[in-house]
Amino acid sequence: MSYYKLPYILYRDYPDFGYLTDNRNFGYDTASKSSVKVGDRVLSKTGSVFYSVLTETPQTVEEITCRLLEIFVGVTATEIEKDVVAFFQELAKDGFVGCGQGEVTYPICFSYADKLPKTLHEDEIEKTIEEEEFYEMWGQNYHLSRVHLEVSAPCNERCIHCYFPENYRKGVMSRELFLRILDQCKECNVLSITLSGGEPMLNPDLLFFIKECRKNNISVNLLSNLTLLSDKILQEFVKTPLLSIQTSLYSMNADVHDSITTVRGSFEKTKKAIETLYQHDIPMQINCPIMKQNKETYQDVLNWARGMNIEADSDYMLFGCFDGSCDNLKCRLELSELEPFIAKELESGESNAQCA
Repeated sequence: MSYYKLPYILYRDYPDFGYLTDNRNFGYDTASKSSVKVGDRVLSKTGSVFYSVLTETPQTVEEITCRLLEIFVGVTATEIEKDVVAFFQELAKDGFVGCGQGEVTYPICFSYADKLPKTLHEDEIEKTIEEEEFYEMWGQNYHLSRVHLEVSAPCNERCIHCYFPENYRKGVMSRELFLRILDQCKECNVLSITLSGGEPMLNPDLLFFIKECRKNNISVNLLSNLTLLSDKILQEFVKTPLLSIQTSLYSMNADVHDSITTVRGSFEKTKKAIETLYQHDIPMQINCPIMKQNKETYQDVLNWARGMNIEADSDYMLFGCFDGSCDNLKCRLELSELEPFIAKELESGESNAQCA
């Protein structure tokens, strides 16, 4: 039997324990609703050492045992081999590692065809740690898990509600700066990095950033209008299982959408890109801020997205520019216009509020 790492599992080694998790806590909502939900696992320090010798390439029990014999002194090969089989077989059964005897095959961890998340039955899971102990080890201590990076100040759209002042739209993040930040993230055991702008696809090093995150087992969230999606970028997305994307679509009426982005033809480009990502099962979420221009048509976006099992949310809360100016709020709904939206939320028993 051979064992190997799964590309959609995050692992971190802390001083007193190891931590395994899927991407449901770090990707966008779609990634949690249409994906295999493996969950979390806290490993003992010994278990963490065992897991750390795994690679993406399958290793036999004998190969893993030989590597562990170099670490654990005074233990026989027979003893370690027995522990290796018991330890990795349990992790494989619960979906945290891959196992097999032939060619490596990865389960499909995300698909828009899945209307409900795939979960392991409770009776199939042997609890290795009590819930109280989990929170004692993980939840009671501070761990930096997410970092948000603006990798491109420029944007190819000029959305009327954008909180990014025009005079700040200069410069992109360099490779050198990104690598310095990435080194600090690795030192802090960061699990997820969000790449945003401006428009991050205007940074010529975006694919380098994504590759580095993938190489270091870091979840990537990308905030983009998707109008610059190319075949080259798409292929890098396909290679990155710990990736999810958030984009904005303001109306299914092209004129309305383009009046908000102030770029003619932007609706068709964004819509086509969403459909392309959908065809390739790239996890994404659509946000639709509600304003005067689209208050009559925003619901069409939600219906269109959800018809394809893409998570979509709307929000009427818009914020002024971060330099303190408020010219971008001229499109914001008046208080008198909010009543039907609030009533609709109360009637449905849920809030669609998301930061726009």
